[in-house]
Amino acid sequence: MSWADDLQAIAAGKRAPIPYDAHMGFRLASWSPEGAVVEADVDGRFANPTGVLHGGVLMGLADSAMGLTVTGLLAEGQAGTNTDLQMRFLRPTKQGRLVATARVVRRGRRTLVLECDVADASGRLVARASSSFLVLDASEFAQG
Repeated sequence: MSWADDLQAIAAGKRAPIPYDAHMGFRLASWSPEGAVVEADVDGRFANPTGVLHGGVLMGLADSAMGLTVTGLLAEGQAGTNTDLQMRFLRPTKQGRLVATARVVRRGRRTLVLECDVADASGRLVARASSSFLVLDASEFAQG
């Protein structure tokens, strides 16, 4: 079974989610070669000292959507990792459903560039992220 098949099974509820996503309460709503959609319901448990959602949660949500997009595009024997991650926080939010929609901007043989919009339940843009990913040989990935 390919990564793409695994991700579609997770989105359909036929397979357990990725451990980090499960821990954070993130749900893979859909996956396609164009991008993944990841949702989360957030509340005061994720607040920063000023009472709004901690930026790290938004960044993690966007990173999951972009990372899952890349994972599903990998061929057997490949692994992928971020080389950078940038987030623009556009609107404070406190609670409710968030939807992170990732999209592939550029797909090369060894690098991919993605963007991700995070919107609230009303469809208002809360944050926008971008990231570059490097595709590596899985046997050389995360050694040591």
